Amino acid sequence: YVKIKRVPGGHISESRMVDGVIFSRDIANRKMRTCKYDGCHLALLRESLSFDCDRKLTRLEALVEQEAQFIELKVAKIAQDLHPPPDVLLCQGGVSQLARDVLLKKHNITVVFDVPSHIL
Repeated sequence: YVKIKRVPGGHISESRMVDGVIFSRDIANRKMRTCKYDGCHLALLRESLSFDCDRKLTRLEALVEQEAQFIELKVAKIAQDLHPPPDVLLCQGGVSQLARDVLLKKHNITVVFDVPSHIL
């Protein structure tokens, strides 16, 4: 089916047909790339990218260290095990601030989180 989406601004002559899925979401950090991507590589993640600990009596330093190790492993798996590496990561769940920073600074991957499942 065809759906017409009106975006404010521009001129009618700039209208065009797009074959695919279009949705509006904000990127996780304004330092991440926002330019138009031609032939960009996407990674879809149907879970959150954060560290959850069920232990209630644990030292804070130990938890921070465990979180950093866990996030490093998950991000490395996303950035290095996928070929070609993704330019954009669409995540259904949340993404921790630490994971966002690692994805941006080490791998230059743009993150969009809390994407509804019907879009993925």
